[in-house]
This record gives sequence, structure tokens and C-alpha cells, in this order.
Amino acid sequence: MDRHIAQHIVAVHQRQDDALRHNTRYSMAQMQRFIKYARSIKPILGEAARVLLVESYKRLRTEDAAPGSSTAYRITVRQLEALVRLSEARARVDLSPVIRPQHVKEATRLLKVRIHCAAL
Repeated sequence: MDRHIAQHIVAVHQRQDDALRHNTRYSMAQMQRFIKYARSIKPILGEAARVLLVESYKRLRTEDAAPGSSTAYRITVRQLEALVRLSEARARVDLSPVIRPQHVKEATRLLKVRIHCAAL
């Protein structure tokens, strides 16, 4: 799935007109309906996901602490809020009314990638 999406995006930038006319799995109207419906979903936080969010945040803070220190500088409450929002967004993509642990795991992975890219 990721490969198909990546190939499509690259093709769009190489040959904008051709990429939009050929080799698309869904029509523009279908994608618009999907996005509209997904946005209408307001997923609630499941208990297992809540526990995992707290643990993920604590782990990120611990990993971010300077060597020999217990202070984390880059990981703040804003990153916890970002984890919640990303988890909600991931649940919407799955059309799930409940945020599940797999949504939190993906949100955590995305945040880690972003943090590591920003550090470069």
C-alpha cells in the first residue's frame, strides 16, 4: 500500500496530467466522499490506547533526556497532544470509531521520525 501511494505521488510530480488520468484505484469523487466521511468520525479514546499513549509519552521523554540527566528538552506536553491528534487521525483513516493501540503505535512512530528529522 505504501509503495503504491509513493509511486503515485512521484508520478504526479513527474507527469501531472498523465498520473491523474491513469493508474488510479479510486476516482476523485470517491476519494472526496471517503475524506468527507472520515472527517465526520469523532473517534473516542479506548482504554488500552489511553494507557499506551501515556507509556509512549513517558518513553519518548526518557529517550530524549540528555545523558546523565532526567530532563527532556524536545518532548513536551505539546508532543503528547500531537500524539493524541495523530492517533485520532489514524483512527479516522481506518474509519474506526475507537482509537486503538495500533493507532497510537503509528502516531508514535510518526512523531519519532519527525523528531529525528528535526534533529538532523
